[in-house]
Amino acid sequence: MKQRRVLFIVTKLSKGGAMVVPLQVAAALRERGYVTETWFLYQHEPAFENEPGVQVILPRRIRNPIDIVRIFRRLVPAMRAFGPDAVHGVLPLGNVFGLLAAAMVGCRSRVASQHTEAKTHRPVMQWLDRLMGTVGVYTANIAVSHAVGRSYGGYPRPYLRRLHVVQNGMRARKPRRSKTEARAHFGLPVDAPVLGNLGRLAHQKYQDFLVDVMAALPGVHLALAGDGPLRQQYEQQIKAAGLTDRIRLLGAVPPEDVPDFLAALDLFVLPSRYEGLPIALIEAMQAGCPVVASDIAPNIEVALPDGGEAAAVILSLESAEPWIAAIGDLVAHPEKLRDLAEAAQRRGAFFSLDRMTDGYIACLFPESSPSSTCK
Repeated sequence: MKQRRVLFIVTKLSKGGAMVVPLQVAAALRERGYVTETWFLYQHEPAFENEPGVQVILPRRIRNPIDIVRIFRRLVPAMRAFGPDAVHGVLPLGNVFGLLAAAMVGCRSRVASQHTEAKTHRPVMQWLDRLMGTVGVYTANIAVSHAVGRSYGGYPRPYLRRLHVVQNGMRARKPRRSKTEARAHFGLPVDAPVLGNLGRLAHQKYQDFLVDVMAALPGVHLALAGDGPLRQQYEQQIKAAGLTDRIRLLGAVPPEDVPDFLAALDLFVLPSRYEGLPIALIEAMQAGCPVVASDIAPNIEVALPDGGEAAAVILSLESAEPWIAAIGDLVAHPEKLRDLAEAAQRRGAFFSLDRMTDGYIACLFPESSPSSTCK
């Protein structure tokens, strides 16, 4: 039997969580006997150099509209040569250009994906995505959370008929180092409470909110793992607040070191303004890391299941005071941290890579998955 070939087309090569998802699914599909490759339309920053099947169409950032034309002209013949049975788009350009190219080369299964709410994309990309999903360039369209799926509720009916929810998932990973060893590796204090955040230093992730929180928590330390456009601004803010001895900017942490980073923490903090279904939150919970997170819908979807136990403390971003009080209470009561860690790990196990992969297969090849639905 011929091995099915699946091609993932991702907008940009970078270290964000949305890039981790297709690489994880591609690897899981290979384990199940599929042939997979992951192509990035352009390189935003070096990342995932050692991942099998990774290619970059334009090995630099897009500089002008001509570059977009150049990418598309390279993409179509390369895709025709690969001969995919299914193409999966990731992020707006990957959806629009990747699946348009797939239609041009005659690929019958063309699955888009939505990783954040509709309103977070640029107006022109919203319009193109709506068009492609409505006229049938997309044969299916995956929202990574129920919250993201609801954000498309006002779209045309043909678009919504093709929209399905497949929640993000991860394969749980164990740290290579003990907590003490992990703290030494990252230069963190051994005998003080340590909070941590994992993500790009960007407006979406709102790490500057944590600087205000930390100012009122003497004796507590914070480690920010990630890099991004706001790094210099955060460095200045931390210095102005007199917190350089208690807040560490670790820069981008290699994927293989993420479990060790989580093992070093007493508490994971996620004050994001918006998300799709945050990979960092899922991975922290799977690692048994207690969590305090913002009250946006995707965080609530992960941490406060309907009818289930609370797996994290969920708080509004309107004021730092509730965060200060909650974090202060948790670090002062180890038994509360332990109970929250156990609840987080139980809930994190639900968001497995196998569960997500089953959902993707059902959308990529619905004819061979009659008992599965990507809902």
